[in-house]
Amino acid sequence: MPHVQKTLSLPRSKYTSLLLISVILSITITTITVYPNPKSVTNPITTSQNSVANNSSDKGELLLGKAIEQELVGDGAHSYTLKLEANQYLNLVVEQKGIDIVATVFSPSGEKVYEVDSPNGTEGPEPIYLISQSSGNYRLEVRSLEKGAKAGKYEAKLVELRASKPTDTDRVAAFKALG
Repeated sequence: MPHVQKTLSLPRSKYTSLLLISVILSITITTITVYPNPKSVTNPITTSQNSVANNSSDKGELLLGKAIEQELVGDGAHSYTLKLEANQYLNLVVEQKGIDIVATVFSPSGEKVYEVDSPNGTEGPEPIYLISQSSGNYRLEVRSLEKGAKAGKYEAKLVELRASKPTDTDRVAAFKALG
C-alpha cells in the first residue's frame, strides 16, 4: 500500500500571520520572563516612602524620557513610586550594566503586579509594559538577582506614559501570556 502524505493547506495571508506571530513569540520568549498579574499599572515616578528591605533605599524622581543611572550591590534594592492614573499605558525599561537585576512593580496595596528578569545575565534590558487598572501610588523595586553579586549599575528610564490604546492591550497581553 503506497504511503500518502497529507499537508496542511492555509491561505497565504493566514500562513504569513501565523509565521509572524511565531517569530515574535519566539524572540520574546528568549529575551524576557514576565510574571505579571492581570491588575496593572501607570505616571511619573517619584521616590517611595516605604523601604521594603533593610538594604533598600528610595531614589529620586524618574521623569518621562530622562534616565537615572544608579549603582547597586548584591544585597541592595532601590524603590521608586509610580503615580498612575487609571487606564494609563506605561513602558519602562531598566537597562542592566554589569549586574543581573529583577524589576518588580507593586500595587498601591503592596501586591506584586509585575516582575521581570530576562535571561540576559548582567547586561541588557528588563522591559515593563503595563496598563493601570486604577489610580494610585504603585512602587517599582529594582534589586539584584543574587545576594552576593558584585556592584554593578543599571539605568531606569520611563520611555512612555500616556492614555492606553487598544493596541497597548494586545502588547501587554502578549507579554502576560509568556509568563
